[in-house]
Amino acid sequence: MTKWLLAIVLAALAGLGLWWQLNTTHISYVNGLERYADRPNREYILEHDCYVFAWRKSIATANPLLGVNAPGVPTSVAALPREVTRENIGKEFPLVRIIDVIPKGTRFRVLSVRREESRRTGTFISYEITYLDDVDRPYKRTDIRPILLPVAQAGDPPEIDSTVAVPWIKR
Repeated sequence: MTKWLLAIVLAALAGLGLWWQLNTTHISYVNGLERYADRPNREYILEHDCYVFAWRKSIATANPLLGVNAPGVPTSVAALPREVTRENIGKEFPLVRIIDVIPKGTRFRVLSVRREESRRTGTFISYEITYLDDVDRPYKRTDIRPILLPVAQAGDPPEIDSTVAVPWIKR
């Protein structure tokens, strides 16, 4: 009886370990790597009103996301409402929950570059930003993964969709 109990406990521990290996995400900041070193501190200005949102399904993101659903935008997020209005703040849609609206013309700065590695979802590079306006928000950083263009080769730094945000040129 004791042997069977020990075998069951060991099998349960092995199953738990396997589940943990498959479902964890390793996050590392890669700002110091040569290909990403020039990304932090770049400033951009929004070309569209955008939503700050969170996915309702379980997708691990440490920060809320920035996105838009607009015609002619390659990185449109179809789950977001087409029209950006403040009335949608706090509403839950089938796939997303709207947290905030960031108006066109708002400047932001890239703070850091993150690499997220998972056995289930693969490797993603995302940029964390902060807004350069005087609005006090409950979240300090926003992940702009939804407005990053796909890369041509693995390992290349992703570029921000220029139909959503363009570099801010200091004069």
